[in-house]
Amino acid sequence: MDSNPEMDKKIDDKKMASGAIFLSFIFLSVLPVSLVAEDAITRFVDRNCMDCHDADTKKGEFSIEGVFDPFNSAAQIELLDKIVRKVEAGEMPPKKKPEFFTSNETKAFLTAGRTTLLAHFAEKMKTGFGGMQRLRSDQYVNTLQDLFGYPFRDIERHIPTDSPDHRHPGEVSYFHLDRYVESAETVIDYVIGRTPGKSQSYVFNRGNATKIIPRLKAEHVQAPMSEDKGVLLSGSRAFSHQQDAELHTAPVAAAGRYRIRAKVYAERGTVTFAIAARYAEPGGRNFGTKGSRRLFIGDAEPGEFTEIDFEGFVNQGERVCVQKISVPGPNSYRTYRRFVEDGSIEKPGRGEVLWLHHVEAIGPFDEEIVTTRNALLGNHSPDRNGAAKVIAKLLPRAFRRPATPEETKPFLAVYDREFAKEKSHTAALRESLKTVLTSSHFLYRNTGQGLLNDYEIASRLSYFFWNSMPDAELFELAARGELQKPNVRAEQVERMLADEKSKRFIADFNDYWLKLHQVGHMRPTVHIGPVRFDSTLREEFRDETRLFFAEILRNDLSVNTFLDADWSMLNENLAKHYRLRDRDIIGRQFRRVTFKPEDKRGGVVGQASFLSLTSFAAVTRPIARGVWIIENLMNQPLEPPKGIKPIETDTRGATTILDQIRKHRDAAACRSCHQKIDPYGIALEHYGVAGQWRPKYRNGLPIVTQVPEYSDITGIEGIRKLLLEEKDEFRVQLINKLKQYALGRELTYYDLDSSRRIARENSDGFKTLITAIVKDETFLIR
Repeated sequence: MDSNPEMDKKIDDKKMASGAIFLSFIFLSVLPVSLVAEDAITRFVDRNCMDCHDADTKKGEFSIEGVFDPFNSAAQIELLDKIVRKVEAGEMPPKKKPEFFTSNETKAFLTAGRTTLLAHFAEKMKTGFGGMQRLRSDQYVNTLQDLFGYPFRDIERHIPTDSPDHRHPGEVSYFHLDRYVESAETVIDYVIGRTPGKSQSYVFNRGNATKIIPRLKAEHVQAPMSEDKGVLLSGSRAFSHQQDAELHTAPVAAAGRYRIRAKVYAERGTVTFAIAARYAEPGGRNFGTKGSRRLFIGDAEPGEFTEIDFEGFVNQGERVCVQKISVPGPNSYRTYRRFVEDGSIEKPGRGEVLWLHHVEAIGPFDEEIVTTRNALLGNHSPDRNGAAKVIAKLLPRAFRRPATPEETKPFLAVYDREFAKEKSHTAALRESLKTVLTSSHFLYRNTGQGLLNDYEIASRLSYFFWNSMPDAELFELAARGELQKPNVRAEQVERMLADEKSKRFIADFNDYWLKLHQVGHMRPTVHIGPVRFDSTLREEFRDETRLFFAEILRNDLSVNTFLDADWSMLNENLAKHYRLRDRDIIGRQFRRVTFKPEDKRGGVVGQASFLSLTSFAAVTRPIARGVWIIENLMNQPLEPPKGIKPIETDTRGATTILDQIRKHRDAAACRSCHQKIDPYGIALEHYGVAGQWRPKYRNGLPIVTQVPEYSDITGIEGIRKLLLEEKDEFRVQLINKLKQYALGRELTYYDLDSSRRIARENSDGFKTLITAIVKDETFLIR
């Protein structure tokens, strides 16, 4: 072959550069954290990396030149970490260049690279990998509730909400701090400042309906009423589109626990309904603008009255209403027109009908808040000495660790200052306690260095499984130094997961891992089948996945169940949505249902939560589905190449989604990723925007579920088979997700290596793996 002078010069330049790198590695051996087996690393880098990633070529906007500066070991380790991960995943060296690849050379590089990285992080773990962690918004609310033993629901409105994706917040802005102060004032004023008053009754019934429901502008008649049954419901309104016509009680004057009673009458079918607390700004026109909280959900059987009596927390200014949430049946306007045209309120139109006889809120009951106040204040004298004892008692629980006498001084100084101004013990104590709840020791955790101490371990356990502060047993174990023992931590896993508060973990981890909080953000705008998409169906999508998760956890089933389960947790509504016939699934209660092969369901990829999450309002998103599967279930994070501009793709002439995808990936820069992504998404094309089964597209074209040029995967059966082939990687990925959720920081190579060890050394039971994570030494690293 003829010589190419330009190519020869470039090769010589690369040899000189790689030689410099080699010298850098040799020089680095004198550093405290030195690279191990420099020859194996430099040989691999010289042969496989420099051709594409020198300063001149810089393929993918990535160059390795300069980062091996002997005075910058952090950059050196960061680069080595990235290269090792790429090689471990098989992404590098490029498979199209087999001449640059030998198995022995790669094996030697990985051995040397892993040894170096683990040695580096083993040294660094002495100071910790993560910084301070602020309590996330949900953790903050839960902690206040558990600290005082009272459900302060209204503080949720005061503070900015952290996304479930934001697992390790560290900053506190002025905006955050202002809201924390407002929340602290609300809580302390409620506990100490509120004067127990007489219980009041807030009621809506037929007798006062004419005072609450305005006349309709168009027809100038009252909403339909029955002498015996009450007022007709559709949704939560009385058929008024022109004016506010909510069937609600008056706004309650004080927050607290209320006894809520309601009586409804169902007609023409079982009707699902909810009792909710809704809030609007005083004087606001649009009732419910601040949101609605469901306090109770139930079913009313046809032809009889259903009476409800329960206790729930209602915030100041909220009103209690009954909402008809059954999906089938006519909408409110058409139902109203039938009544007007028929002239008789006793002949309702077709579909489900619900009458509201009355709804009443009685309260607030002050027994609980009095108990909370007594627990906080005790029998201490109403003076500075008594204030010091109250603060000294509160600080260890608020700070989630023992507090020294010295730490009480700043809060007593606040007491002294306020007492000098107000001459009131109660006012001064309130101000000092507000300061406790805005202290950095309350708002932050894991603030020290080195491995966690026992009290920090207690907090890591409690915020892992309860999203809140430790309880008395964890505090006691921490005081005795028991939580450093792996077996003691393992015992706590069993206890804490059996606690009612573990529902917070189930909900929050699923939001973090599977993005359930995003389900329904893209509301379908096309027909989805026998069940209409509304807030109830959206929540049932989430409930199916959460209950499925809980069933696997509670019974310590294999984590492979997430991939290939032939069952799920369904109620009547979801069974209709999935078109499951002849199963006798009646009612809103969820139960375990086994699928038949013809149902085309099973595992998380067959659930409507995932399928709707990865869809637009009118069309599915196969690429998003493929990405979701690869990143969440296969432990293969996708990293788009740097320096690639968005491609304008001409999709004219494309008749199917597969045709559109093919046109998009014609660009060489896109092909390498899309050959992995596309087959998984296209295989699920029979599932529509809400996860409903569809035999063909709306335009009548047949659905294709295979990308023959890339893969033979077809249908959900092919996806499940492939995932089972990757079950070992899925197990590692799930461990990584659980660890990142629990630790609240980015995972290092040290953490990832321990995840593989945990996967190797333990069975694949879900609870077993969680217990192994808690027992592992990486659980104790900041």
